[in-house]
Amino acid sequence: MRLTNLAQLLDDDSSAIESHFADDLEGNGPIALNTAFMTDGAVLTIDDGVAVERPVHLLYLAAPGDEPAAIHTRNLIVAGAASSATVIESYAAADTGAYWTNAVTDIVAAEDANLRHFKLQGEGAEAFHLAATRARLADRVAYHSFVAQTGARLARNEIFATLGGSNIDCRLTGAYLGRGKQHLDNTTVVDHAAPGSYSNEHYKGVLDGNAHGVFQGKIIVRPDAQKTDAHQLNRNLLLSEASQVDTKPELEIHADDVQCSHGATVGEIDDDALFYLRARGINDDEARQMLVEAFVGEIIDTVSIEPIRDHLRQTVAQWLAAGDTV
Repeated sequence: MRLTNLAQLLDDDSSAIESHFADDLEGNGPIALNTAFMTDGAVLTIDDGVAVERPVHLLYLAAPGDEPAAIHTRNLIVAGAASSATVIESYAAADTGAYWTNAVTDIVAAEDANLRHFKLQGEGAEAFHLAATRARLADRVAYHSFVAQTGARLARNEIFATLGGSNIDCRLTGAYLGRGKQHLDNTTVVDHAAPGSYSNEHYKGVLDGNAHGVFQGKIIVRPDAQKTDAHQLNRNLLLSEASQVDTKPELEIHADDVQCSHGATVGEIDDDALFYLRARGINDDEARQMLVEAFVGEIIDTVSIEPIRDHLRQTVAQWLAAGDTV
């Protein structure tokens, strides 16, 4: 395994990594800006057959100055054949202030690779966070992604996964918690370009105050991608009358021998469940907190790595304890 910074590779020999960058998506302005202005980031290369035992944590800590700044971070993860690794990508702020994070992470996974990818977005209250992950997956790759969004004034996290081989296991999960005037967007595109692969998307959102959540999920099944098994679900919990969510799960199917489904729900805290807890001596605030933790906890429990699972639970508890501060 080799972990180095992008700036050094660009100075030493940029040709060594240029071939791994995906082509820019037509019409995607933030990715084009990142390509034009990127100056640094992380480059992780895992050799064939190597199992990285400990998670690799990429922490980006913004320190806003007197003037708003733009940060164009570029990451590259190359997982060799039959390799295995866990990567944590975290974004946070050391101080208050306005700034823009525009991050792109390119992932290239060879045959039989196993990659677990966690993205934790906890930017400052005045920040703008735009990020894109582009994953190119070969035969029999297992790619599991988890995105947690709680920070930033406005955030949009995009995932573009191209399943270019067969027998791929691609799972995209996530949770977004917003309050105040936050706008949290999750946009995904899973492209089944070859037959016989599996994908599953499951995102949950909790919104309070005047927060606005967005989930846009699209599954594309190409004409040659027979025997595709693809599913998508987005569930949302609104804690106030002013909070809102726009959810749009979408299927674009060009093959006839497939199993595909999608769905979305939007609702409030269940009155019967709240009454059940209140009838057992639990006050209203604690009862609501328990129900929210249970709602989000369902998806956090899918995380198999205990320290990361515990950190996500703590993040939810801190968000609930903070109240309407964003």
